Amino acid sequence: MKLTLEQIRDLVDDRYIDRGRAYLAGGQLQLTKVTADQVNAKCAGTRIYNVTLRLKGK
Repeated sequence: MKLTLEQIRDLVDDRYIDRGRAYLAGGQLQLTKVTADQVNAKCAGTRIYNVTLRLKGK
């Protein structure tokens, strides 16, 4: 199963999606692992932190 933007939008407020896109455009987001059901990334916002998005059911 593929994790889609629509699935993410169902779970996450638009302000976080907008912020994530800005971080990506600014080079502040580094994808560290991408699979069919999970995305791991490092993000440099007010601090550097790890982010994991996982599709339930996998």
